[in-house]
Amino acid sequence: MHLWGKNWTRAELHQRIGALSQLGGITRFEYCDGKAKGVTALRVKTASGLEFTVLPEKGLDLFEAA
Repeated sequence: MHLWGKNWTRAELHQRIGALSQLGGITRFEYCDGKAKGVTALRVKTASGLEFTVLPEKGLDLFEAA
């Protein structure tokens, strides 16, 4: 995996962090209140710090980004 200008092996990353999920991942959830009630969403986090929410049922609409 290429992070922070260096290629890392899985073992090297495990030595420095508790879990690979700290670097990034995708979490699926569903809104349960308001106008968005029942809408499925995917929260994506990258190792570079980018975090955004995608709505797969709305044509992969990008909902939030930080």
